[in-house]
Amino acid sequence: MKNITILGLGYIGLPTALFFSKSGFNVCAVDINEKIVDQLNDGKITFKEDGLEELFLSTYNNIDFNTKPKEANLFIITVPTPFLKNKTIDEKYINKAFLDISSLLKKGDSIVLESTVPPMITEKLIEKVGMLGFKVGEEIYIGHVPETIIPGNMINEFKTNRRLIGGATKKCSEVVSEFYEQVVKGDIIKTDLRTAEFVKVIENTYRDVNIALANQLMHLSDEMEIDIYEAIKIANMHPRVNIHNPGPGVGGHCISVDPWFLVGIFKEKANLIEMARNINDNQPQYIYDKLIKKHQIKNKKIGVYGLSYKPNIDDFRESPSFTFIDILKKNNNQYISYDPGTMSLVETNQTLSFEKFIQESDLIIIYVNHDHLKENMKLIIDKQMFKI
Repeated sequence: MKNITILGLGYIGLPTALFFSKSGFNVCAVDINEKIVDQLNDGKITFKEDGLEELFLSTYNNIDFNTKPKEANLFIITVPTPFLKNKTIDEKYINKAFLDISSLLKKGDSIVLESTVPPMITEKLIEKVGMLGFKVGEEIYIGHVPETIIPGNMINEFKTNRRLIGGATKKCSEVVSEFYEQVVKGDIIKTDLRTAEFVKVIENTYRDVNIALANQLMHLSDEMEIDIYEAIKIANMHPRVNIHNPGPGVGGHCISVDPWFLVGIFKEKANLIEMARNINDNQPQYIYDKLIKKHQIKNKKIGVYGLSYKPNIDDFRESPSFTFIDILKKNNNQYISYDPGTMSLVETNQTLSFEKFIQESDLIIIYVNHDHLKENMKLIIDKQMFKI
């Protein structure tokens, strides 16, 4: 039971492949993007992450990076799960992954969906497997194991975070757990499929709603000319209060996406969640309006510093910085952007040096406070800045 095929080599799939290989498994790591596969086969990582390159260089020679899946004992699906215009999940990547492995399945195999999905999605694999003539829980084992790692601390969290194993049956949970117990050091918690799916989504929904509260409190404090950060700091001294900090919007492929799954399914009953999502999605517009009030920007070139969705990573998925830039474009503002970690940034052909960015900017908007900025603060000390 040592052969594993992993489908999808993004921010979750690649570390997963590396850790299973490091633990002695024979790993076939699959992505439909030939460029990604070729780059990995050439010994080059596809995104930046502390400790990732060291782990990669110690294991990649033992991994079969491929565009086609191979027979395995465990198939792990870690493909994207975007949402459609009506806020329901787009299942096309999951369906494609299952179709690709369907002819390889045999008795005793396990299938795990790690991609974040709304409740009742993993259950669809039960029907698909049944149509192939297998009995789930006796011949094929199906599980949902939501990922819990965060960009910037992936390597440490993969090993130490608890893993939730949702199984189609109790036997499925037990079989799937046997694989993960050999790789992770954190606690293994077993439950059913729907609960595992729901837990992952509500974890991120909680954070999104809390951030929306903080952002709305920022709007109110601005009206009263109160320092919102000072107010929250004092409020959080209460033993039962934990308000998050406001910010320029919510990005990443978790907090900014997962709550929509619940809205998509339960439109009439998830109104609080929908309201929180709308507040956070509108935050770049609020920041722009606030900027207009504070600065005369009509004839200024705006320098937007920071394009990732959080500091010190090169993950640009759903980043509110790009929403802010779209608002600048729509209002015919001149702008220029810079981010120190553009390794996986496809949306821009950035060639400017940081020095050039500083020289050409009349007003700098610090959208993401990377450590890089602190290290180079002396270069912009005489520049007009607007820190978000």
